[in-house]
Amino acid sequence: MTSVDIVASQSAASALTRTPVQLRDGSTFVLGPMTPGDEAAVVEFLQQLPEGDLPVGAKGPRRVAALAAEVCGMGHGPGQGALMAVVRVRGVLRTLALGWYAAAVDRCAEAVLVVHPDWRHRGLGTALLSGLSRAALAQGLATCRVTAPDDDPRRLGVLTGSGLPVRIVHHAGRSHAEIDLTQTDTSLSIAAAREQESVAASLRQLLAPRSVAVIGASRDPRRMGRRILDALVRGGFGGTIVPVNPYATDIAGIPACHSIAAAPGPLDLAIIAVRSETVPAVLAECGHAGVRTVAVVTSGFAETDPVGRAVQDRMRDEALVDGMRLLGPNGMGIINASRHVRLNASLAPSLPAGGGVALAAQSGGVALAALELAARRGLGFSTIVSLGNEADVTSSDLLLYGAAAAETSVLLFYLESLGAPRHFSRIARRVSRSKPIVVMKSGRTQAGTRAASSHTAGLLSPDEAADAMFRQAGVTRVDTIDEMLDLALLLDTQPLPLGNRVAVLTNTGGPGTLAADACEARGLVLPVFGDEAAGALAAFLPAHASVRNPVDLTAAADEQGYYRAVRCALSSGDADALLIIYTEVDRRHTSGVLAAIEKAVCRARGDGHDAVPVLACILAASREPLPLHAWDEVIPVYPMPEQAARALAHAQAHARWRETPAGAYTAIEPARTHAVRTVCRCARDARGSTWLTFDELIAVFDALDWPFVGRVARTASDACAHAAMYGYPVAMKAAPPSVIHKAAAGAVRLDLRDDSAVSSAFTALRALLMENGDQAEADILVQPMITDAVEMFCGLRQDARFGPMLAVGSGGTAVEALRDACIAPCPITDLEARDLVRRTHGGARLAATPDGAPSDLAAFEELAARVSQLGASVPDILELDLNPVMVQRDRRGVVLVDARLRVGPAPA
Repeated sequence: MTSVDIVASQSAASALTRTPVQLRDGSTFVLGPMTPGDEAAVVEFLQQLPEGDLPVGAKGPRRVAALAAEVCGMGHGPGQGALMAVVRVRGVLRTLALGWYAAAVDRCAEAVLVVHPDWRHRGLGTALLSGLSRAALAQGLATCRVTAPDDDPRRLGVLTGSGLPVRIVHHAGRSHAEIDLTQTDTSLSIAAAREQESVAASLRQLLAPRSVAVIGASRDPRRMGRRILDALVRGGFGGTIVPVNPYATDIAGIPACHSIAAAPGPLDLAIIAVRSETVPAVLAECGHAGVRTVAVVTSGFAETDPVGRAVQDRMRDEALVDGMRLLGPNGMGIINASRHVRLNASLAPSLPAGGGVALAAQSGGVALAALELAARRGLGFSTIVSLGNEADVTSSDLLLYGAAAAETSVLLFYLESLGAPRHFSRIARRVSRSKPIVVMKSGRTQAGTRAASSHTAGLLSPDEAADAMFRQAGVTRVDTIDEMLDLALLLDTQPLPLGNRVAVLTNTGGPGTLAADACEARGLVLPVFGDEAAGALAAFLPAHASVRNPVDLTAAADEQGYYRAVRCALSSGDADALLIIYTEVDRRHTSGVLAAIEKAVCRARGDGHDAVPVLACILAASREPLPLHAWDEVIPVYPMPEQAARALAHAQAHARWRETPAGAYTAIEPARTHAVRTVCRCARDARGSTWLTFDELIAVFDALDWPFVGRVARTASDACAHAAMYGYPVAMKAAPPSVIHKAAAGAVRLDLRDDSAVSSAFTALRALLMENGDQAEADILVQPMITDAVEMFCGLRQDARFGPMLAVGSGGTAVEALRDACIAPCPITDLEARDLVRRTHGGARLAATPDGAPSDLAAFEELAARVSQLGASVPDILELDLNPVMVQRDRRGVVLVDARLRVGPAPA
C-alpha cells in the first residue's frame, strides 16, 4: 500500500461525514471538521505547497507535523474550529484546502486559510471562509482576522468576495483583513447568487449531458436499462450513447462496453439500472472512471427499510467524495425536451413537446401521469426530473437549476416530503420574484394528535407549517395534478393579471354563471362594464343579450359577434383578465369562432392591450391551446369554466404577492443576541432541556430591552416591597414548569390591594410550587395590574423540520379555545409581520378601533418581528410563549406580563 493509499484509508471515514459544496465550475467537494485521524493527510497537503504558501510557523517537517496535530484537534474545542476540503480523484483522496480559527480577544477569531494552487480561482477559498465564519459566529465570535502577505492579493480577493464587511490594514509587510461576521443584505445576496451559479453548474451534466452511459442496458427490450436506452434513441439525443453490458458487444446496434472503465472518454452522465445489490459497486466504478453525474433508477434502498437507507446513505457519501452528483435512487429518470438536448433518459415512452415548464417529482408514477395529462392540454416541458429518494440531488437543487435556466418559465414540484424545508423556502422566496413556483404537496392529514407543551406548540401542525412556508415564499400550493397543470398552462402562456377584475364572455348563460360563481368564490370580482363598453356591446348584440358581466352573447353569437366582443372587453380598461367561454351549439361554427377570437386578441395586442391575460373555455371539449401566430403567444383552453377560474385566481394571488414589497428585517444587535445565548446555554448546561425561571426570563428580556414588567419575590416581605414600588393594586403569579395555563391551575392572583392580600397570595403560591416539586423560595412574580389594553399572543417554536415558527393571535385564555392564530417561518420582515397580525381576528379587532382610542397595533407588529428574529438567531430557544401581551390603547406600546421559555439542544 502506498503512502497515498494510507492517507486515503485513514481519512475516508471522516471525509464521508462532511457537507457537499459545489464550486462555480460545477465541481463538487466535501467540507467538514478536521479530526485527529486527518493528521497524515494534513501533513501531506502542507508538504505539497510552495514555501510561500505555507502558514506562518509551518516551515520544516517538524513544524508541519506539529501544526497538523494542533489544527486537527481544533474541530470540537471551545472558541475554535478547523475545516478541510477533500475530493477523491480516480480512487485517491486529495485534500484541497484547509482553514482554522481560534478565539483571540474582544470576540475576535484569528483565522488561517490555505488553498492548494491547483484549486484556486474556483470559489473554494470563499466557500471555506463561509464555513469558518458560520462556525465562529455560532460560537459567539463577532469578527475574524486573516493575515496574508502584502504581495499576495489573491487571498484578500477571497475575503472581499464573500460580501461580508472587510477592513484591510497593512503593517510590517503583511496585510490584516478584519471581517465582520454578521450577515448583511449584501453578503446574503452574494451567497445566494454564488449558490445558484454553483449548484446549477453542478447539474448541467445531469440535465444537459453531451454523453450518456446506460449501465444495465440489456438485449431484452422489457428490461429497464434497455427501455431507457431505446427512449434515448427514439428521442433523438444528439450526444454520445454508451450501453454498458459485461456480456454484449452491441445493444440495439450501438457498440457496447463491458464496463464503465472501458467507456471511451469522460462521461457526463451514467444511468444505473442494475440489481440493487450491485449498485454500490457500479457507483464506485463510476467514481473511479471520472463520471460527473449519476442517475440511479433502481429501487430497493431507503424506501424499503433501515438497512436500505444505510446503504443509500453510504452510496451518497461515496459519490460526493468522488465529486459526483447523484440523482435517485428509485427514480424514473430524466427528460430534457429542449431542441438543443432532446434527452429522454427515462421510462417515459416518448419525449414530450418542448415548452417552458419544468417538473420535479418525488414520484415516478406522478411524473408519468403528469406527462400524459399535459399532452392532452398541449402543455410543453423544458425538463422533467424524477427525484426518487433524493439521496443527493434535491428539490432545492432543481429549484436553483430552474431559476437559472433561460428556457424555463414555470417551476412545478410534486413533493411527498420536505427533506430540508428551510433551504427550499429560502431559495423559493427569491426565485418566486421572477418565476412562478407551483407545488403539489401530499400528506395534508394527520394520523394522530400530539400533546402540546406550550400554546405555540398547540397551534402548529406539519401541514399548517408547510402552508405558512409556501405562503411566505410566494409558492402556490395546489391539491391535484389537474389543478397544477391547469395553472402551469396559464402561467406559461399568458401575463400575470394586474388585478382581480375579470370579464367573462359566453354564448350560453349557465356556463357564464358557473364562471362568475367560481371567480367570486376565489376572491376575483366581475365588475359591471362602464357605460362606454356597455354601449359598444349593446350596439351589435341582440336586445335580449346581457351586456353586464358576464356578457351573454346568446346562442346566436357568430364569428363577428365574438370578434367585436373580445375587442371591446380588452380595450375597455374595465378588466384585468378575460375569460372567453364558447359552448359548441353548432360544431360547424367552432373553427370560425376560434379564428375570430385569435384575430381579435391579435388586434388588441397590436393596439397595446398586451397586459391582460386571456383564457378560453370550449365547454366540455379537450383542446390544445389556441395559437396567436402573429404574436408568438397562445391562449390556454380549458374544458370547464371552473378550471379556468381556479387557475386565474392562483395567478392573480401570485401576482399580488410579487407586487408586495419584501420589507425589512428587524435586526437584533449581536451583543444582545450573545447575552441571550449565554443565559439560555447556562440554563441548558445546568438542567438540560428546561423551562427558564422568572429570574432567567427577566435576564433574557433585559438583554433584549423588551417591555417585561415584574420582579421576583423570595419572601413575603419582598413581595410587599415590590407591590409598594409598583403601587396597588398588583398581580402575583407562580410558574410550575408543568403548567401551561397558570390561571386555570390557580397560579395567578389578581387585583391585590394591600400588604395583607399580597402576603396571603405569596403563601398560597409558595404552597403550589411545593406541590409541583419546585423550590418554595423561587418563581413568584409581582407585577402591576395592566388595564385598558387588549390581550394578544405571540410565540415561537423550533420545529425539527421547518425550523423556528412564529405564531401570533388573540391572547389570554382564548389562544387554544378560539385557535385565532396565524403562523410563519422565522424570521419575518416588518411588512410580513403587519400582514400576519392583521390576518388574525385579534389583529383585525385592534386595527378597527371603533371607540376612537386606537390600540398600539404597530408596537405589537414590531414585537412579532423581533420575536421571529430571536427565533432565527438563538436556536437554543425551543419554545417561547408571550401570553398575554398587553397591547395598550392610545398608542402607549405593549407590555409583556407573562412568558414561558424552554431551552435545549436545537433540533438537527
